[in-house]
Amino acid sequence: MSNCFEDETGKSPEELTNEEFINLSDDLKWLAYENLLEMFYGVSGELEEKLTDGNQ
Repeated sequence: MSNCFEDETGKSPEELTNEEFINLSDDLKWLAYENLLEMFYGVSGELEEKLTDGNQ
């Protein structure tokens, strides 16, 4: 199994309907959560970096 949810399903986690998410295997559900967390922390890390750079 790939470590990228989109590679496995053809959709990004945020594109799934609730019904599609419910029908995923447990492994794919965890992969969706992991991908969303990585995306969130990547975005929040970029924001923090921009805020830090702006305050100097």
